Amino acid sequence: MLPLNHQFVLAESPESFSDTAAARLAAIISAFGKRPCLISLSGGSTPFPVYRELARRLGRNGAGNRCWWMQTDERLVPATDPRSNQRGIKESLMAGGHLPQHSFVPVIVSEPPTSLNQAAFNHLCQDYHDRLRQLPDPLQPPAPVDLLILGIGADGHTASLFPDTDWLTRSSLNGFAVFQTGSQPEPRFSLTLGRILQAREIVFLVNGEAKQKILNEIIFNQDCNTPAAHVARKRGVTWILDRAAAGNRLADLIEEREEALQQLKPGHL
Repeated sequence: MLPLNHQFVLAESPESFSDTAAARLAAIISAFGKRPCLISLSGGSTPFPVYRELARRLGRNGAGNRCWWMQTDERLVPATDPRSNQRGIKESLMAGGHLPQHSFVPVIVSEPPTSLNQAAFNHLCQDYHDRLRQLPDPLQPPAPVDLLILGIGADGHTASLFPDTDWLTRSSLNGFAVFQTGSQPEPRFSLTLGRILQAREIVFLVNGEAKQKILNEIIFNQDCNTPAAHVARKRGVTWILDRAAAGNRLADLIEEREEALQQLKPGHL
C-alpha cells in the first residue's frame, strides 16, 4: 500500500518526464495565487531539463514574474565550474529569457571560500542568509520555502544530506550548513534537515533505472532511514517519477490508486 500522505505522478516514458514534471510544478506554483513565492532548486542531470521546460511554461503564463529562486544545495566550486549547480540552473531555468535574471539568488557569488574550515563555512551560510533577506518581505527568512524541489541519490541522499554525515542532528540559526562526505570530492552547502521539513510543498524528481532500488526501499521499507526516506516519512510529499525509476510494483500501485481516485470523482460512470 502506498503512503496516504504521498502523491505520485508517473510519466509514461523517459522522453515525457521533463514535460510531465514541469506541468505539475507549474500547477503547484499557480496554486499559490498572485502572491510572490520562493522556490528552492536542487541541481543535477534530472532537474535541469525539467527547469528548462518549467521556465517556458512560467514565461508563457506570466507566473514567473512572481517567482523567486534559491538553491537547495551547492558544491563548493567556482560558479563557472561544470560541477556547479548554479551554472546548471543558469543554463536551464534562467536561459532563454523567460524569467527575470535577478530573481535567482545563487549561493556562490563567484568563487567558493579560499579556506575550507568551519569558520569559512559559517560565513558562507550567513552570507547566503543575509542576501536572501533582501527578497520581498513575505519571502525573507525565516519564512518557509514555498516549493522545495529535491532528488535522491543511489545512496539515499537528498539535497546535500549524505548518509555518512551528521545530517540528522546538524542545525543552525540560518538553516544552512556545509557537509563533508567521503563520497564527494568537495564540501557541499545545503539546507539543513530542519529547514527542509519547514517547506510548504516538497517535490521529489526521480527518473532512471539507477534510482529504482533506493526509491522502492524508501517507499516500501519502513526501516529505511536514509536522508531522503526520513524527509518522505516526516512530510507529505509529491513524487514525480518515470517507469524506469518506479519499477513494475510501484508503477502498478500508482496506476491502481489513480484509477480508484477517478472512480470516486462526481459523475464517473
